Amino acid sequence: SDYDTLVFDEFDGGAGNWSGWIDSGSATVSVSIDTTGKLSGDNSYLVDVTTGSADTYRIQRNTDCPMGADSIYAVTFMAVADTPTASINVLFEIDTGPWTKYLNEIADLDTVAKSFSYVVSPSVDVLNNELKLHFGGPQNDSTKIWFDKVVITKVVAGPTGIRPSESLVPKGIALRQNYP
Repeated sequence: SDYDTLVFDEFDGGAGNWSGWIDSGSATVSVSIDTTGKLSGDNSYLVDVTTGSADTYRIQRNTDCPMGADSIYAVTFMAVADTPTASINVLFEIDTGPWTKYLNEIADLDTVAKSFSYVVSPSVDVLNNELKLHFGGPQNDSTKIWFDKVVITKVVAGPTGIRPSESLVPKGIALRQNYP
């Protein structure tokens, strides 16, 4: 196959390998598995934010995802919120200081379910990498956020059969004009 699936979570068996950190001194949140079929399948992960604090990182859900140098990794997931101004900070980040980030994007949510996709190719091995979803920040105050169908894949070979370490740029191009 062209891809190796490293993570595939639809939460139908519970929270799986997801954990996280919540700054209980500044953020108020409850996390649970929602069983109402809100997104993909019967279950989804619900983050019910009462107070999001000042920073996105103060509410985290994380799962391990070691990465190898010069490989291509893709993460996709579905998400929806009960307000039109919510967001998730999506990261590939090491699990300890200095918190080096290999992906750092904002997924803007609203009340319509959406799929989000991000791609990264680290130049070094990152054995202590995690996919981190951060739900903190005042934009998420009094907001319910659901996420589901989290998939992380490693590209083994692209659709052309070219491995990620090979160049997609041709070595030479023949230019020809075509006149009738």
